[in-house]
Amino acid sequence: MAAIAEMLPVKTDFDDFDALVSEYRPRVVRLAARFTDDADEAEDIAQETFFKAYRAKAGFQGDADIYTWLHRIALNCCKDWAKRAHRRLTESRDPGWWSQQDALGVGTGRIEPTDAGVERRDTSRALSDALTEIHPDLRRTFELAEFEELTYDEISRTLNCSVGTVKSRVFRARRRVRVALEARGIQ
Repeated sequence: MAAIAEMLPVKTDFDDFDALVSEYRPRVVRLAARFTDDADEAEDIAQETFFKAYRAKAGFQGDADIYTWLHRIALNCCKDWAKRAHRRLTESRDPGWWSQQDALGVGTGRIEPTDAGVERRDTSRALSDALTEIHPDLRRTFELAEFEELTYDEISRTLNCSVGTVKSRVFRARRRVRVALEARGIQ
C-alpha cells in the first residue's frame, strides 16, 4: 500500500494511511472473502478498496466512522468483482462448450469437495437460507455483528440507530437463526 500512497497526490489529511490499512485490512479482507470464497480474490478486492479509498479520501468528511466509509467502498468493489466474474463466465465460452465439458466429466476447475467441505457448504447454505427468512433490519444487524465483527457502537453508527436497538436486533436475529438452523438439523 505504501507504493500506492507514493503514486497519488495527497488530497486530504489522513493521519497515516499505512496505519489505516493495517488496522482495517483484516476486516475488509473478511468481507471480500464472504463474497468471493477465494483468499487471493479477497486480497485483490481489499487492495482495490484501499486504492479507491485513498483516491477518494478528499470526499471523506468525517461525519461517519472510517470503517463505515471503507465498508461501503469494499461492498461496491465486491459487487464490481461479482459482475466481472459473471461476465467472464458467460462470455468466455459458448453454451456448447460447457455441455461438452459436462459430458466429459470435467468440472468448472474446482476440486472435488471433501466431507468437511461438503458439511461446511451445507451449513453455509442453511445459514444463508435462514438469514433470508428474517427481517432485513435483523439480518443486516446480525451480519455486521457476526460476520463483520463490528461493536455495538459501530453498528449503531452504521445503521443510524441506538445501541439498545442494535442489542435487541442482534438478540432476536441470533434466536431466529438458531431456530431456523435447528429446524434444518444443524446444531
